[in-house]
Amino acid sequence: MTLYRDVLKRAWLLALRYKSLWLLGFLATFWGAGNVYGAVIQSIRLVTQQNLFLVNLWHDIASAGITGGSLRSIAVETPLYGLILLASLAVVVGVTLFCYWVFTCSQIAVIQQVAAIEQQHSRRLVDAYARSRPFFWPVFGLNAGSRVVMFLALLLLGWVSFSPLVDVSQSWLNIIWYIVVFLLVALVLLAISFITVYATLYLVLRQHRLGAAIMAGWKMFTRHWLVSLEAAGVLLLVSIGAALSVLLFGVVLLGPLYLTIGIAVLFSSQLVYLIGILAVVAALMVVVIIMTAWLTTFSLAVWVELFTAMELGQLNSKLVRLAVAKKLLTA
Repeated sequence: MTLYRDVLKRAWLLALRYKSLWLLGFLATFWGAGNVYGAVIQSIRLVTQQNLFLVNLWHDIASAGITGGSLRSIAVETPLYGLILLASLAVVVGVTLFCYWVFTCSQIAVIQQVAAIEQQHSRRLVDAYARSRPFFWPVFGLNAGSRVVMFLALLLLGWVSFSPLVDVSQSWLNIIWYIVVFLLVALVLLAISFITVYATLYLVLRQHRLGAAIMAGWKMFTRHWLVSLEAAGVLLLVSIGAALSVLLFGVVLLGPLYLTIGIAVLFSSQLVYLIGILAVVAALMVVVIIMTAWLTTFSLAVWVELFTAMELGQLNSKLVRLAVAKKLLTA
């Protein structure tokens, strides 16, 4: 029987020992790789930001008087501007796809490398990155699709929350209705996140096709949903601890910063002041990057370890084991 502490210990030591994975882990962070609750929070923030962005964009376009007809007239009357517009759009799309290619391949490479290390077949990072390329489109499609489904679920939450199904004169009923719908949508988002994690592992480690990987991920989640929630909770606590550590480091940096400001005021030197500010910001950024890279590497390692244990049927819920132990003691 595999215990949580054994999984966490192996993942912890692996993430600390193989620092070469940190670069890939940092790049994989931009997809929210390995962070289930983070992916949900990121989706909620994305919906909010996109709504504001679309509203502002629509207002700007309307204010500028840009319509389909005006764009066609520009393309006809000044084809150079039309070509520049198309070229700019192509560059933006190309850079965006390249960034997502890097983020996705980094996630795949970390998963493959962790599995290889556990099997005593560690590869060079260059080889791991090269092996990740064939899995780009399935994993990218899975991640993008899960984000789209989350986005639609959150839009549904907004629609249902303000739907005429509830009497608006009953404010307390509105509050209860919103809380119930929010909890249901939150559970759906969590389920999607877990299924995405497991389906990604089936795609990368077991070479399943996309549809088969999603079905296998669904079955894995339904069999081990309690274990999944517990593991995600542990990773959430680790993430909070990492954030508090970075915050504490930032507080410690206030001492040198105040000292630098005092020296700058004493000698009336703007250069000393600027150097001090830049040094403190640079130190804080380095710590944030290192902590983020390690945390993502650790999270992915934990999910790979848990996935292997779940497949072998060697992992049970901590709550279930505690309940069984309590029952045996009271029997």
